[in-house]
Amino acid sequence: MRTLDEVRRDIDVIDSTLAVLVADRVRLSREAKAVKVEMGIGRVDPTREEAIVEKYGEGAAREVGRRIVEACRDLA
Repeated sequence: MRTLDEVRRDIDVIDSTLAVLVADRVRLSREAKAVKVEMGIGRVDPTREEAIVEKYGEGAAREVGRRIVEACRDLA
């Protein structure tokens, strides 16, 4: 069995990667919002958001996906 420190190091690597990816997603969400404003279309597309959340699968992963989508929308 691995030590707690080993497991935590792996978690830290994943967290570092997630931080970069989430920052990129927020940036792109802001860009998408600007395009939508320019096009004069609605800011929220529930069908698209649900399709994105579905990519996360079921259970806890799906809830994390939903929260990421909502946070990006709110921060855009």
